[in-house]
Amino acid sequence: MIREFAVRPVPKNKNARTLFFVLLGGAAVGMIASYFMNSYKGIVQLLALILLVAAVTVYTRYIGSVYSYEVSFDSDGTPIFVVCQLSGRRRTSLCRVDLADVLSIDALTAEQYRAYKTEQGVKRYNYTPTLYPPEVHILKVRGRHERADVLLEISAECREALLSYAAEAREMRAMSGEE
Repeated sequence: MIREFAVRPVPKNKNARTLFFVLLGGAAVGMIASYFMNSYKGIVQLLALILLVAAVTVYTRYIGSVYSYEVSFDSDGTPIFVVCQLSGRRRTSLCRVDLADVLSIDALTAEQYRAYKTEQGVKRYNYTPTLYPPEVHILKVRGRHERADVLLEISAECREALLSYAAEAREMRAMSGEE
């Protein structure tokens, strides 16, 4: 029996915070240094602006956002897996996958994740809240319209629940005669 649940992975973002402050400090030093320079002033300001944009990007992606992985039902009763991003009070749905389209969920260590290559023609979506996660789970989705690898940071219990729900959803689809 498929049950609705939601998981919010706790990010371990010490690396992201360090990177954010280094980028922000580099941007501040670059802007201050550009006021005392006569030559290459524009180039130094451009580099400082690029560092500032990179710092804001790191903050919005890894520090200021919280991800939520949810299993729920669509309006017609189809079980779906949804990835939501919570930024302040705004809740944005980033990914919505029919559970019957989930083929497998593979667990990879950090070394295996760095070496992992996505097949050609398969889209890759990264929804991990940690900058360099120690373990990544790859949700392989093969639907009618899209083939994708969704990178998640979930526990082993959540992985097993998703695998059993996906198998049950495929059985429900086969019984209803959609395939």
